[in-house]
Parts: sequence; C-alpha cells; structure tokens
Amino acid sequence: MQQWYSAPPGMGIDDERRTEERNSIRRLANRCGLVMLLLLLGMYVVSFGLSFLGANYWKALPGWLTNNFSFSDTANLLLNLIFYLGIIPLLLWYCNRQSKTRLSEYLRFPAMPKKAVWKLVLMGFGVVWAASEAGSFVYMGINSLLEMLFHIQMNTPDVTVDRNPVSIAVLVLGSAILAPFFEELFARCGLVGTLRAHGGVFTAIATGVMFGFMHTNFQQVFFAAMMGIYAGFVTYRTRSVWPAILLHFMVNGISVLQSIALSFTDINGITYQEIEYLMRVDPQYLLSQLVPMGMVSLLSLLFLALGVTGLVVFIKTLIKYPQEFSLPDERRHSLLRTRDKCKIFFASPAIIVFLIFSVLLSCMNAFIG
Repeated sequence: MQQWYSAPPGMGIDDERRTEERNSIRRLANRCGLVMLLLLLGMYVVSFGLSFLGANYWKALPGWLTNNFSFSDTANLLLNLIFYLGIIPLLLWYCNRQSKTRLSEYLRFPAMPKKAVWKLVLMGFGVVWAASEAGSFVYMGINSLLEMLFHIQMNTPDVTVDRNPVSIAVLVLGSAILAPFFEELFARCGLVGTLRAHGGVFTAIATGVMFGFMHTNFQQVFFAAMMGIYAGFVTYRTRSVWPAILLHFMVNGISVLQSIALSFTDINGITYQEIEYLMRVDPQYLLSQLVPMGMVSLLSLLFLALGVTGLVVFIKTLIKYPQEFSLPDERRHSLLRTRDKCKIFFASPAIIVFLIFSVLLSCMNAFIG
C-alpha cells in the first residue's frame, strides 16, 4: 500500500509542491530561529544590564527601598516583569502577526470533558517525570565522565532562595505563575501557531526542541524538550493552550515548593553529620530542620506518585487507545515525511545559530556560573 507522503512517479506538480513546502518550512524555520535568538538576547541583555549597571545606581535610590529590599530580589523581580510582561508578549505578537494566528483561538478551553483534560495533564506529568529521571541520570553520567577525564564538573544550579518573604514571593511569581502562563502562550500559541500548517507531529517536535534549548541549562534541556513536545502535541490536537499551562503550572509549582522548603533546611547538617552529633543538637533546632525536610520528602513523593501514575496511564492509553494520539489532519496536504520536515527545519541557518548560541550559554551557566 502506497504511503500517504509518496507522490506518483512522473508528476511534476507534486515535485513543485514539495519544493514549495520545503521553501515554506525554511522560511518559517528562519523566522522561528530569529525569534528564539531575540528571546535569549533579550533575557540575557536585561539580566546583565540589571546586574552590572543596576548595582551602580542601587545606592542612589530612596532609603525606604534599599533598606527594605535587597538588590538581588529587586533585580529578579524586574527581570521577571520585563521578560514575561514585555519581551515575550512582543515576540508572541510578532509570531501571530506573521502567521495570522489569533490568540483567542488558543485561549478557548478544549472542547472535551474536564476528565479528559486532566487525563492529558496527568499523562504529560508522567512524560515529564520519566524525562526528568532520564535526564538526571545522563547529566550525572556526563559529570562523572568530565571529572574522570578532565577533573572538572558542571555547576549544580542553586535551587534555594533567601529566607525572607520578598525572595519567596519573587520566586513564586516568576516560576510558578508568570513562567507557566507566558512561556506556554509563547511556545504553544506563537511557535505552534507559526508551524501548525505543516503538520502536528512535526510542529510538536520542532517547537518542543526549541522550548528545551530555550532554558540554556544542560540539567533542564532534555525534560523541558520532552515536555515541550508533549505540550505541543496536546495544543495542536485540542487547539487550546490550557492543558499545557496546567501541566507547566503543576511541574513548576511542586518544584517551587521544594525550593522553598530546602531553603529552610541545613542540608549538610542533616544529611552528612554523624548520628552522635545529631543527638547533641538542640531539639528545637533539630525539629526546625526535620519539618522542612519532611516537606521536601512529601513533595518528592507527590512528584513520584504523579509521575509514575501518569506514565502508566500514558503507556496503557498508547497501547489500548492509540487513536487518542493520532492527528487526523497530519496527512491532508503534505507530500513530505515528518523526518524530512525536521531535517529541513533544523538545517536552517537561523535555527543552527540559535542552537549554537543556546549551547554556548548553557556552557557558560554550567562552567562559569
């Protein structure tokens, strides 16, 4: 039986259509690559500007501000506001203007029962958990190899915050509220909306990989890419961004709560000291350490339970009801295979430059700090 993407031999019109589709994918790839480069440049330029230039003017600000708020908290707050409320909306507007995508189209709730929506979110959590575990294993393996061969290691990102309400509020606002909403709007409405005419599978893969490299962090790139691929697929299928936002909110929300709990824990004292030392510790101090450690453990168990359950549901659904993962309109117009589309997309100059720039920034974060 002839595959849907194969063209009958000797038909010049199909060759012309292939050429047109290749050129269209290249144009869109270069547009996406440019947008992603502007995203990273905007984020790092603002970050460096606030760090180096802002510090010189911090002491000149009113005393009520400098006495009650730290420079790092204020800079992080400004970075989040500029990035999520300024840079991302501008780039999203550009993407949708070029592709004639309406934001309202994706802000509608999925035309399916709420139970089905939560099932999609739960399966996505399982995919993210499995990718996170696999990514952590690979990351530790690479670190061990680097230490054995070159006596160097990649920096482990500090996930804790200062123990004050302002630092915690900035973390919650940036990571648990603004990031899930605006990153998903940008990636699923802007990027998915730009590429959707060339098929759902290709669109999910292309936007997911870009979403992963957008994080410029070797420890996050793999599971972020997998989450992006799954979220892109769900967004393409449901024509709604809300399942992706809910998934992102759950993942980031649990991670933020873990970071806050870890910030109130003397990790080294509890983990590595001898039992004899712990027996001599003031009971109130020991209790103050056990409570946040208990919170960390409970949140880890919650992440594990949701991840394993979601992965099991995902595998069972994939085996028993594969039609739930099908995209009927994938085969309507294209004469190119998904593999060929991905090759064309990732071989485009702007995408190559974006990927190289992202890797360089990831190396800077991993080895410089």
